[in-house]
Amino acid sequence: MNAFLAFLKKEWMEQVRSGRLTILLLLFILLGIMNPAFAKLTPWLMETMADSLASTGLTVSSVTIDASDSWTQFFKNIPISLLVFVLAVLMLFSAPASGSSTVLVGTGGVYLLSYVAGMFPAVKEYVPTYLTDTASLFAGVTKPEDYYCAIGIAMLLVAGSMVGSILLFNRKKI
Repeated sequence: MNAFLAFLKKEWMEQVRSGRLTILLLLFILLGIMNPAFAKLTPWLMETMADSLASTGLTVSSVTIDASDSWTQFFKNIPISLLVFVLAVLMLFSAPASGSSTVLVGTGGVYLLSYVAGMFPAVKEYVPTYLTDTASLFAGVTKPEDYYCAIGIAMLLVAGSMVGSILLFNRKKI
């Protein structure tokens, strides 16, 4: 367990010192503030531009924005934040790959298997990638109870990965 905690501390300090953690925090804060701000400013913006849009032949009716519009916009921006997060994590693994250290092998295949398994209706609700389908939950097509199996499986996989990594770090000398 001590080796695992030492590794986590080393990685944490590397993220802080390289500035990647700051960039990620600022990005998530920006995306979190931007969606409600745009939802609040959209009616004013449409009212301001109504005259110029009317001269081009477009008519603007009354625009009403509520919290659900902000929530929908937030979920549309999630791929941007995930892309930056993935790039930051890939940089984390590129340094050891250039040295003589070992690299996680097969992690891409696990994600690909999960994605492909989610395409089959019989197992779709049991695959952790099912948790990314929040649009149907928000639209009322699915209920929160439909996600319980995927949440349970994801929690078991996280717990198994943590136990496996602790056992691996206890056997391997750093």
